[in-house]
Amino acid sequence: MTTATDARRHRPSWWDARQVGQVVPTQLTDRDASVTAYIATGNAEGPVLTLLGAVHGDEYEGPVAIAELLAMLAASAISGTLIAVPVVNAPAYEAGRRTNPQDDKDLARCFPGDRNGTPSEQLAHLIATECIAPADALIDLHSGGVALDGALLIGYAAMDDDAGARSRELAYAFGAPVIWAHPPPMPPGRTGSFALERGIPFVYTEATGGGQADRATVACFIEGVQRAMVAMGMLPGESPAPRHREIWRGGGNTDTMVAAGEDGLFRAFVSAGQVVSRGTLVGEIVDFQGRVRERLFAPSDGVLPFIRRTPRVRVGDGLFMLTQRVGGDA
Repeated sequence: MTTATDARRHRPSWWDARQVGQVVPTQLTDRDASVTAYIATGNAEGPVLTLLGAVHGDEYEGPVAIAELLAMLAASAISGTLIAVPVVNAPAYEAGRRTNPQDDKDLARCFPGDRNGTPSEQLAHLIATECIAPADALIDLHSGGVALDGALLIGYAAMDDDAGARSRELAYAFGAPVIWAHPPPMPPGRTGSFALERGIPFVYTEATGGGQADRATVACFIEGVQRAMVAMGMLPGESPAPRHREIWRGGGNTDTMVAAGEDGLFRAFVSAGQVVSRGTLVGEIVDFQGRVRERLFAPSDGVLPFIRRTPRVRVGDGLFMLTQRVGGDA
């Protein structure tokens, strides 16, 4: 897998403080934004990989996977540098919620950020400049969080350029059971949109959430990052063979989910990852007397990457989305 040249790579403020063969906790700050990154630098020169967790504060699989990965990783065996940020959105993480309580913004919609903006915009600017811009590749570990149940997958933007091709390589190397290919354009404001605009390949995960850290999910994330590092030449080994079972194709913007038209209690009749036909009853909203207020049907054939798992819903809350299952290749 090709990587950026030293001439192109952005040098962050911490670059010269790296320690060869060690994992160094590094406090990154700018204005009111602050985050702890763990910089693992190998004995040999090589690519730079950025690994992010908890961009949404109620998604715990990423922090757990990164912590366990760092515990087992021998920095001296790496060729290149790993930038690992277990908790990107510390205010949201401490509050146990998806968004930053300081400004109620979704950090995953704030990139590239603004150094003089709101707390989330300042944090996005810090992560963009200090963690993503120096990278040869970005892996962003997400899950369904508290509200959603998600299928275990690796997603990438299927763009017809070098960054798109290298993103595809990373997705295939990662080894999740499902690969989700997103046709362009990618929605703005994401960590990935910032990376791709700079020619940096990007992949991200999704998985079941529920405010936990499912062991199978964590194991998949850890192994997937290691497999990606092998594919990038950062760890020794043969290039990993693809092992996915399914490939999906379609937009992955959760802002466009089928939304609740009524307040009430949502109960689902299907599961994340399930294939449904047009007209399938996906779920219904009932009131506190058990009376059905709204029935939700699949608007087309497809497969469900996400479905709502939190029963309490308000008008406008996302309930489910569909994408297309395309078989064994993307």
